Amino acid sequence: MSSRPRTRSCACVRSGFECSYPPAGVPARRAKKTTINDVASRISQMEKTIEAFKAGQDGSPQPTVSAGSVTSANSVPTPASTATDAETRERVRGSREGLLLNKGTSSHYVNEVLFSRVIEQEDDVRMALATPKEPPHQVDSPISHLNPMGWLSAGIASVSTAIYHPQRRVAIRLWKVFVDGVDPYVKVLHIPTTETTLYTVIGDPTKASNENLALCFAIYFAAVTATSPNEALDITGEDKKQALVRYRMCLEQSMAQSDFLENPTITSLQATAIYGAAMRVHNSCRAVWIMNGLALRAAQSIGLHRDGSKLGLSPFESEMRRRIWWYFQERDGRGAEDYGLQNPSTAATVHSVALPRNLHDSDISPGMKELPPSRLDWTRMTLQLCCNQSSQAWDHLFHMSCSADGIPDEDVRRRVIKDAVEKVEGILQRCNPVIPEQRMTIRTARLILCKVDVVSRRQWQILRSPDDQPPMATEAELTEAVELLELSNCMWQDDDLIAYQWLARSYPQYHIMLFILRHLDSSWEFQDEREWALGWAEVDGAHDVEGESVLVDAAG
Repeated sequence: MSSRPRTRSCACVRSGFECSYPPAGVPARRAKKTTINDVASRISQMEKTIEAFKAGQDGSPQPTVSAGSVTSANSVPTPASTATDAETRERVRGSREGLLLNKGTSSHYVNEVLFSRVIEQEDDVRMALATPKEPPHQVDSPISHLNPMGWLSAGIASVSTAIYHPQRRVAIRLWKVFVDGVDPYVKVLHIPTTETTLYTVIGDPTKASNENLALCFAIYFAAVTATSPNEALDITGEDKKQALVRYRMCLEQSMAQSDFLENPTITSLQATAIYGAAMRVHNSCRAVWIMNGLALRAAQSIGLHRDGSKLGLSPFESEMRRRIWWYFQERDGRGAEDYGLQNPSTAATVHSVALPRNLHDSDISPGMKELPPSRLDWTRMTLQLCCNQSSQAWDHLFHMSCSADGIPDEDVRRRVIKDAVEKVEGILQRCNPVIPEQRMTIRTARLILCKVDVVSRRQWQILRSPDDQPPMATEAELTEAVELLELSNCMWQDDDLIAYQWLARSYPQYHIMLFILRHLDSSWEFQDEREWALGWAEVDGAHDVEGESVLVDAAG
């Protein structure tokens, strides 16, 4: 260091100020002054908390909302200066509070980031979602007949559903449809043992237990759902809608007569899983998701949330319980895309249940002493295991985004996705795309995982942005979303996959369509004609395949 005495700087000389130098050592930190923006932010937060408590009693529109009544925790004023880490964490916590839509005497809560931002910022969307739906008045309305509300009906003890069991010829054909087109995606049954049960019921329905009748009617209901109207008429001899109503009512009565809520069993839970998967095709309301939650509670009540091997159960029974438990867990995560409900409890309730093994049904039997190791090649459990990996990755990312320490770096999110991709590709590596069922497994598994990547990236971008304003999507991101939707649309145009086309109506690609439509709407003047045309073409194609509206049905 120089020993020369310090002289006044030129700037100080010109300005006429006395130079001063900081003392040696660590400078004392000055307390942060409370600004008017801080005060305004706290007052605004208090007002919104009060509004949240009043929202259930006061359905009138607030002055700042143009349509419906929306209680939100996302609109806290943010200072113009760069936010500190503490402010960022507070904003992220507020972002996860969601918003409440009052719909007359009912309400709808939305906390999924993509949907909640669109609802907040778009008056037309908010108006549509806040408008109460009129109940169906027509007696023959499909909404009136094809909804799960009868699930909680009382059983009519004087009438046995056995008298409505289909003829042997019809039942056997419906069973074949189920095995070929439904079982690969709703893998909760062990086909050899279920086939024995079904043929026993067919032989004499009057001697069957109520839970076995419920399982058979669930199989028939799902099989008719998976058929075209002409095929349903050819198999059952009646109109498809009439057949659906018949089997649904018989299923619900069988469940009620078996006292499902008080005495749930493995068989009744299998019937519930099959029924719920098929009901999604006919009804996109929240009742289906709520029914899945009811099934999870029923499963917990008989210990499915604990691994059967630790409860002294046989290897076969333990494996079947794992299949059912993980199926309901994976389906529970659909609430984020279908209804804007990001469920934070899914990962926490998995407990100690091991994943089911990648085995053919022929590899396991009730009397076996030990399960064989998982196969390296394809089985009908392969798709379910891939879906479980994707669901776990999404749950992990959601919990990380809710961390009190703030959202981690993008590299952390990429590592989670990379880990999930490696696990899924490790499962898929020996699948043969030439075989239609295995091709469906490969395409579906990769589609789901790609969607987790695209959607979670966008969610984290929004949560990191000031005031939660979504940043403009890049051309590469839009192209990626369009290609993903194109992959979904093309998959169901494959003639070899016609047996699985009912799945397209069961699982609409709401997140990807919302991403594309939101981008086209917010930056239409900057889009080139080709990009605009491609985006709209794929959204229209998805609408044609699924037969669903994008936002209104998604929010129930």
